[in-house]
Amino acid sequence: VENGCYTRDRLEEHFNEIYKQAVVKRFFKEWRPSELGFKDVLSVDLTDNMSTVDRMWGYLLQIKKSLDSELKRRYDKYEEKFFLWEPWRKKYDELEKIYNECKRTHDRYTMECSDEKIALDKVERNMVKPTQNKDNAYELLKDYLKTVKWNDHFVMGINEMSVEWTFVGRDGTSDYIFKSYKDYKKACTVFYKKEYDEGCLHMRFPMRIRDVTYGCRSNCEGKIEAEMIDFDEKENEFHLKFHNLPFELYSEREYVLSADVFPFVPDNPYALQYTAVISSKKNSDGLPTPGGYIIGGLVWGAHVSGENSLNVISHEIGHSYGLSDIYVSEADPTFSGLKSTDETNLMNYITPIGPKIRYRPLEVVYTSRNERIKRDGKYATESQWECIRSNKKCIVQY
Repeated sequence: VENGCYTRDRLEEHFNEIYKQAVVKRFFKEWRPSELGFKDVLSVDLTDNMSTVDRMWGYLLQIKKSLDSELKRRYDKYEEKFFLWEPWRKKYDELEKIYNECKRTHDRYTMECSDEKIALDKVERNMVKPTQNKDNAYELLKDYLKTVKWNDHFVMGINEMSVEWTFVGRDGTSDYIFKSYKDYKKACTVFYKKEYDEGCLHMRFPMRIRDVTYGCRSNCEGKIEAEMIDFDEKENEFHLKFHNLPFELYSEREYVLSADVFPFVPDNPYALQYTAVISSKKNSDGLPTPGGYIIGGLVWGAHVSGENSLNVISHEIGHSYGLSDIYVSEADPTFSGLKSTDETNLMNYITPIGPKIRYRPLEVVYTSRNERIKRDGKYATESQWECIRSNKKCIVQY
């Protein structure tokens, strides 16, 4: 970490300083964000409540497509066929509901439902060709996926980040409801240097608004102040009122609301918003899936200041090699509340993380829980040195 930011050289040096304990050394290759299909400043779309896992699988796929032109070609072909077919499927589902409701209302099929039946049959006939094209495109994609290597270890060191929400305007209205309340709250409380639990109700947060409607040529972007006037934590929604709008908002025009924020992992609980990892193995179709023996993965590291930032991201990289979280007992001499020591294990469940990995078997826990994994009446263990050298010797991840 240099001036609070990740650098390739510093991360590689720190990672190797820890993992040399297992006689392991790794070399990191640096990619510019634009080489992998990202903007120089990572822009995270929070319009929908997307889980961290789904978001990161999307990022991993984007990276793989950027590095493999044939994978990109086949995937784009499949998506093209899928989206041609999808509207027909949705229309069929809608008409099927209408037809079934008609039959239920009339207690049995009668001539009263013949129009609904004709409409349903017409859509079903039109679905055949798009479905075949979609299935053919998927088979070609699936065959190629079986040849793609998914055992790469990618690290996204997020030093700069923006968040954004897309919405449709309404004439003369400056009040709108958005999703991803937890992430807006995180960004706003950090900006105001408040505790997360304090929240940002009735505080004005500086943001930008952009008219992204096709054909907008002038007065399309400007700064605003967004005031959160209400929120629903259960539904993860929040209500904003805009102040100092640079232009009037109109119905049927599309806008993007955005803000530059301190880097964090969206959708994660407050205490876990600085790092995340997804790990993978292939299923029978060649697609990567969570769980099983680890063969690679993607680490999202949002920078925080201090040496512990490097320990945390090295912990997540360890997961991509198959290392499990280690059980923490209060009787353990290396455990001292929330403070780490030079003897604290890197994969220690409690944060902050220390710099040690060990050869002797250690009890492991389920991800995000300090609950030991039990098999055949015995607690499962893992030798970290053996694991990091060969993921086949790691315990299965859950």
